[in-house]
Amino acid sequence: MNARWKLLVIIPLAAMILLGLPGCWDAKNIQDINYIAAIGIDYEGGKYVIYTQSLDFTNVAKQETKANEPAPIWVGRGTGFTLDMAVNDIYNISPLRVLFEHTSALIITERAMKHNINHMMDALRRYREVRYTPWVFGTKEPLDKLLSVTNVFNISPITSLLHHPEDVYQQSSFIAPVPLQKVTSELGEPTSSILLPSLITQDTQWVQNGKPSGQYLINGAYIIANGENKKWMSWRDLMGLRWLTRTTARAPVVIGQEKKPVAVLSMYYPVSSVQVTMKNNQPVFRIKLKVSGHLDEMLENVQVAELRRLLNEKIEKDIRQTFEKGLEYGLDIYNLKNEVYRKKLKLWKALGNGKEIRLTPESIASIEINADIHHSGAYKFVNPK
Repeated sequence: MNARWKLLVIIPLAAMILLGLPGCWDAKNIQDINYIAAIGIDYEGGKYVIYTQSLDFTNVAKQETKANEPAPIWVGRGTGFTLDMAVNDIYNISPLRVLFEHTSALIITERAMKHNINHMMDALRRYREVRYTPWVFGTKEPLDKLLSVTNVFNISPITSLLHHPEDVYQQSSFIAPVPLQKVTSELGEPTSSILLPSLITQDTQWVQNGKPSGQYLINGAYIIANGENKKWMSWRDLMGLRWLTRTTARAPVVIGQEKKPVAVLSMYYPVSSVQVTMKNNQPVFRIKLKVSGHLDEMLENVQVAELRRLLNEKIEKDIRQTFEKGLEYGLDIYNLKNEVYRKKLKLWKALGNGKEIRLTPESIASIEINADIHHSGAYKFVNPK
């Protein structure tokens, strides 16, 4: 084949290959898309009300330096007789294309919780842009206020407690953050309760240039069972929950009376197990717990053995008080019925698929605690061993 014929074959072939290559003709710049960072669900006047939080990515992307001004936050609002109709209303009012693929937080109000939560979760699960990773909260505050909170130091709102609660939880583990994946999976479990962190704003602890600065605070939890909100409980009522939660990273403990403490300790990564046995034709539960930590503050001269004894008593008291507080509202805070379902299925079926299980304060037959104090910080202390 001579050179002329080579050109006649190669040039058309190369043109066809180039035309077949995918291009970026329909690509959009990041500033031309409305990325929804958080979704709020309310119910008012017989309609669902959807709030969306959108961030200005020109500031969000600048993480290496602090901005001179707070990063702007845009809050959208849509209404509809169904959740999907409310989302479509958001589309109608948005000046840019809306994407939910980067949503990292979901907030449900008390009013919305009065309606079947399963229906809301069904609508969210069917929408493929919303992933299973957003953190889920409950609240009693107006959503437009809650979604408009600016972060400290003018850093991106995406780094706040709303979008990254696990960072705060690593330092102060009281009520574990809950991802959407866990909410949807637990809703399908029989006799299972979900503890939805309760999110509010408080402006009494942070001040900017002499003016109060509202910041997020988790002040308790909503207990969801069978797709319904059963009760709100404060974090003080849920003190025992941290000892039986696998994700607990650091739990501060005050030994003695609140106004006259003896010592303050930090305990880390408790490991617990629950054994199910029978007594008087009802299941009873034996809890074993192992945890270790260190002494932060010593306010009275107490020997290590006595301090360890007081620590064990404090942990057991927390566990029992939270359990009994839940019983006052007819709640199974520790999901003990679910322990019967998972470990004693025949027994669970024999008791009417769990309906005949009666929880009382005596249902926790024993709590065996092994709490160890590894060190006392920079000051020397009697060897715990």
